[in-house]
Amino acid sequence: MMGVLALAALVAIWQVISIFAPSRSQGTLLTGSISSSLETAPIPSAPDADNDGLSDSQESMWRTDPQKPDTDGDGFLDGEEVLSGHNPLVAAPNDLLPGQSVGQLLTQAFVSTASGSAGMSYTTWADAAAQKALNTLMENGGIVKIQPLLSTDSNADKSAYIQAFAVGPLQYAKLTSDDLLSFLKLIGSVDVTNLDTLTADPVLFSQFTTTINRLLPVLQKRIDNAAAVHVPPSWVGAQQRVLDYLQLAHGYLTLAQVIREDRSQGLMALDGLIILSTAGTLDMLQSVTSVITGQVTPTPSP
Repeated sequence: MMGVLALAALVAIWQVISIFAPSRSQGTLLTGSISSSLETAPIPSAPDADNDGLSDSQESMWRTDPQKPDTDGDGFLDGEEVLSGHNPLVAAPNDLLPGQSVGQLLTQAFVSTASGSAGMSYTTWADAAAQKALNTLMENGGIVKIQPLLSTDSNADKSAYIQAFAVGPLQYAKLTSDDLLSFLKLIGSVDVTNLDTLTADPVLFSQFTTTINRLLPVLQKRIDNAAAVHVPPSWVGAQQRVLDYLQLAHGYLTLAQVIREDRSQGLMALDGLIILSTAGTLDMLQSVTSVITGQVTPTPSP
């Protein structure tokens, strides 16, 4: 039991570090500061007649309808659009506000994930693009269901798994999270409305491709090593979530490679990486914690 609590505590600590460390330690995150992003983020405590994530005073500033949660009728709440850098008065898909960079979008994703404000998340908007990239990965065999190697649910095997998981799969996920944030920081100044800022810059694009080419084999090795850890049947869910996380990172980076040839697919992949680095990391950690501590129904043995 002490081993389970220790691992749960380790995961919980990482949750906090993953969300807050980049902003607190450096003051800014990529090209946008946390404070400046919060200035444009919806304020949950302010009056909001239509519950769209924009306060009534912000509705006036943006000239949106304070009685209509989706002023432009494109299926996204006005607050979601503002937070994700989209114009709440122009219907999707051609509604990006000018000058949005990868770094600013990542900053907004961190702010919305850390605040936990329902209905205001950057991820609500970007999930659509990330899902398209995920569908492409599934269709092309980029995400494969890995059959876990099973041990038993004995106390001895669970104790052994906790030790192996902490220094293996969980550590691989932590390293991958750090790698993804470093990669996104590298291209943080790239304007998503004008990808020439990446593809036409020979130095930056070389760093972009070199970093991807370096990370892909590293990620594949982490996937293989994580899959080789024997897991108790009741904790298969924790193992699978980490493997899915690692595979998504590998898959999105693979898709991002073709951003010069296929800009839409490359941009979807960047959206996927932003989501994975913020809300995706937190979701994975919460799921692992739940499985390990028995807060959810254990995954049955196949």
